[in-house]
Amino acid sequence: MPALTFVSSAAASASAVRVRGAPRLHGHTKSGSSTTPPSVLRTLSSSSRRQNWSSSSSSASARRHNALIPRAGIKDALEELLLGNDLSGADAEAALEDLIANPSPESTAAFMVLMRAKGETADEVAGLVRAISKHSLKVPLISTDVVDIVGTGGDGMSTVNISTGATVLTAAAGVKVAKHGGRSVSSKCGSADVIEAMGIAAELGPAGVARCVEEAGVGFMFAPVYHPAFKHVAPVRKALGLRTAFNMIGPMLNPSGCQRGVIGVWDTTAMRLMADSLANLGASKCVVVNAGGIDELTPVCDATVVEINGADSIKEYTVRPEDYDIKKCTIEDLVGGERELNARMLQDAFGGEKGPVAEALIFNAGFAVAMAENSPVSSPLEGVALVREVQESGKALETLEKWRTLSQEEKAKEEK
Repeated sequence: MPALTFVSSAAASASAVRVRGAPRLHGHTKSGSSTTPPSVLRTLSSSSRRQNWSSSSSSASARRHNALIPRAGIKDALEELLLGNDLSGADAEAALEDLIANPSPESTAAFMVLMRAKGETADEVAGLVRAISKHSLKVPLISTDVVDIVGTGGDGMSTVNISTGATVLTAAAGVKVAKHGGRSVSSKCGSADVIEAMGIAAELGPAGVARCVEEAGVGFMFAPVYHPAFKHVAPVRKALGLRTAFNMIGPMLNPSGCQRGVIGVWDTTAMRLMADSLANLGASKCVVVNAGGIDELTPVCDATVVEINGADSIKEYTVRPEDYDIKKCTIEDLVGGERELNARMLQDAFGGEKGPVAEALIFNAGFAVAMAENSPVSSPLEGVALVREVQESGKALETLEKWRTLSQEEKAKEEK
């Protein structure tokens, strides 16, 4: 089992070579989007990706050539970025390693801003993930067939904790979930906040999380506990107040080795970069989603989905709630509040209560169930139907109670 989420040995060995035509976070568009019917599946081959996402100019070619030249660390990386040159995955990794070993707020800020101004590439993002992961704690799971449901946050919609609620429904449906997350980004209540409000210990170490996943079917890894290397980056990121590549890498740093799941992104322009970065890191099967600016699937509107099924299979399509028997609602129906309110809203849904929140949880959990290696279903449509049965039965409350009990037992052990 790999030590790092979405990282395979093959992908790691190729990290020094920039993928020709890899998408960037800023300043790119997708050709043909205005003429392709939303319901029509668009399979993106390597050649079409090059056409849609790369520049054919000689200056871009020169930048790609220069990006292949090995660099020493952060100073060399900054010089290249100042020239508008792309970094190889290995160079981005080495630059961040240098910053981790020799913390410098000024150099860290320059690195973030210059990379954003140029436009991040999939190789660069993957390199950053590898650098952080080298210093991360790992969760020793026995089960390798696990999924994650996670978002980048930052969509500003202040919805109830949909991905966290979907995590419990997914586990109740028989698919193990190793959830990775933190506290609030753009709302009053993050995933760690709401699970604590439901009585679950949120800051367990690796052994405690592993037991929860194996016995309850769900565990939570609190990002600051597992990624100490981030402590030098986080204050700079917060002070800048800008979206950079570091807003994107969190969902790719799951400490359990999970290679499957549902990943929400704050904006459709960032989706393809996330997808190609995941493929670069060796993702097995996952979907990157955005629904009208929300980093989750919702009953509010159609969603854009980019599906990764191995490094060589990336396809994009539109998902309509009504096609999955999901009842439509407004964004106001999904707005949460403080942690106690959000916890009540989720637990009501776990107990079988119908309504917009339940529909949102079912939608996301149905897709997550379908991502598992040994999934009990053959498609997201079947996954949604299965999860609906589980939600209406109230079985998710039993899963929640088991998780709560185990997590508190493990917390007590750690405090001794």
